[in-house]
Amino acid sequence: MVELFSDFDFLHSTSRNMLNMFAWIQESAPPAAPVRQPTALDEGFLGLLPMFATIALVVLMTGAEALHLVRIKKPDEDMRWIQVHEQPYRSPEGARKVAGMGFEVTEIMKLQQGIKDESQRLRLALNTARMGVAEMDLETGMTTADAVLAEQLNLPGEGVFESGEFRKFIVPDDIPLIDANLSKAVDDGEEYEFDFRVDVPGKEMRYIRSRGFLYEGGDGRAKVVAPTFDITANEQQKMLVGEMSHRIKNLFAVIAGLVSTVPKNHPETQAMAHDLLERIVSLGKVYDLARKDTSMFGLSLNEMFGSVLDSHTSSQKVTLDGPEVFVSQHVLNTFTLIVHELTTNAAKYGALSVPDGKLSVSWEDEGKGVTRIIWEEHLPKFKAPKKHEGFGSLLIASGVRQLRGKFERNFGKSGVRIAMSLALSQEEK
Repeated sequence: MVELFSDFDFLHSTSRNMLNMFAWIQESAPPAAPVRQPTALDEGFLGLLPMFATIALVVLMTGAEALHLVRIKKPDEDMRWIQVHEQPYRSPEGARKVAGMGFEVTEIMKLQQGIKDESQRLRLALNTARMGVAEMDLETGMTTADAVLAEQLNLPGEGVFESGEFRKFIVPDDIPLIDANLSKAVDDGEEYEFDFRVDVPGKEMRYIRSRGFLYEGGDGRAKVVAPTFDITANEQQKMLVGEMSHRIKNLFAVIAGLVSTVPKNHPETQAMAHDLLERIVSLGKVYDLARKDTSMFGLSLNEMFGSVLDSHTSSQKVTLDGPEVFVSQHVLNTFTLIVHELTTNAAKYGALSVPDGKLSVSWEDEGKGVTRIIWEEHLPKFKAPKKHEGFGSLLIASGVRQLRGKFERNFGKSGVRIAMSLALSQEEK
């Protein structure tokens, strides 16, 4: 016999938003029905009664309580979950009975599944990016490391580590940096980001970047969580580029030295050698600036103009104005030679040849990687030079063709105005 403490028919028809709860007591053999494992069922609450009674019989026989989840799936309805608890006991008369109670826990199960799905997506993202995760408990000082971080730090495997073991292979000089950033997170609640090195005997140096922040765990304790990723390849590339750049700078210096010695034995080449040396120096300065620039887009137009003009100006008024435009690395040398020729001409005949000269350079983005540049010079008592197609003019014309551009030069009463449209941000072919 099963005695119900709630009306099953009423429960089955109640709103899904109400607390669905039912209870029963069993003290005799169950109705004929096989024992069923928790599975997707088509029955409602009433249809589950034989299964509850069957499980209750097992509880009576073993004297052990039972706790299980049951899923209910009706046509055209979402899955529902029931948490069932059956407990054996003896009545005052000494009869053995089982008390059972069930709760609908559908919303809890949905929430748990949502958390599980989100955790899986996060883990997939971390694994794809080869990112590790460290979590430090500030109360115990213990740090939890996942498998990726354990590999990065040469730890025996994922787990919980004391500070000494966790930092065993971190370069000692980097430990103060780690402690300073942790203090910043704990004391000021700020996020941090820093790089540190891992030195394992017999292996190459590894470079790890960590970013972390303070949060309160579910247990109420303060913790610092920090994703990490291996930037060793980036650091090695930076060192390689640095070494190559150093050698190229030395090459510029050697070439400049060779050019400067030619006039000693051939005085008639002095003017040509001087002009060539200036071009080499300009290329070297711009190259060095581009090497130091960290932008992935190239060297900014403002920096590039400033670098070339800097050594040719004193008291003159120079104005640079325009939006942020980057010169792609693969066209930088060609454009540098064009700007150098314009600057040299201005220093010889134009605005940069007199103390009160004025030079204005402005630009605008015309789209599709093309930039329009206006170069205007103003100076007192200006006289337009005679038309002459020298090496510098040929160099400019050649550079403009390489940059698929247009070039116009017009002389006025007070100076010269040059307009050019050049593909400075074109993609490398």
